[in-house]
Amino acid sequence: MRILIIEDNAIQALTLEMIVQRLGFSEIEKAYSPSQAYKILENFTPDLMLVDINLGTEETGVDIVKNVQQKHPALVLYITGNSDSHHKLMADETSYIDYMIKPIDPFQIKKVLENEKLITS
Repeated sequence: MRILIIEDNAIQALTLEMIVQRLGFSEIEKAYSPSQAYKILENFTPDLMLVDINLGTEETGVDIVKNVQQKHPALVLYITGNSDSHHKLMADETSYIDYMIKPIDPFQIKKVLENEKLITS
């Protein structure tokens, strides 16, 4: 399974990478900005995307997901600091498996991936 992490906070991105590595995944790319995400997506087709919504730019993680999902199906797990209804409604314009609020517990991610049959316990 190929995973793309889109997160503008480098420490958070590294933490997410370590979590999914511990769950057995090894094909992982990280993008810290929309432009970097699009550059990676030129040669990397993710099966799963872990996406922050606010990326410190006008373009959001939701915008990137919309563009990706127009081209191919990709599972999306939003991991964001935004618990308000505005950001949730933005995410609802896409298809996603879960919407998690930071800080997250690694077991939350494990549970979601188990529910989606992407890993076994």
